[in-house]
Amino acid sequence: MKREEIISKIKGARSAEELAEAARNSGISGITEETAGRLYNRMNSDHELSDEELDVSAAGCFMFDTVICPVCQKSEGFEMVSLDVETQTYRLKCDSCQNIITVSASDI
Repeated sequence: MKREEIISKIKGARSAEELAEAARNSGISGITEETAGRLYNRMNSDHELSDEELDVSAAGCFMFDTVICPVCQKSEGFEMVSLDVETQTYRLKCDSCQNIITVSASDI
């Protein structure tokens, strides 16, 4: 599914629960109910989401091509485990050695 399609589904949610379900159905596994609630509230405030916030909400499609695993030194093959929309950090699992690392969105 393309990033634009995922963002459209997420933006079309009528509740935090629908947002979380839309994310899960789009293959995004890292959005908790709490994160979905914060994102939904932010989307429905008078504040317009920035491109970076939209990328965080569609992080399941985000390419982590600038990340290097500190254990095995691989630079590809990361799976997003979770994300924190508020701090804009990702927890990623290296497919090669299964190491979990935390990276800031600004570092990617």
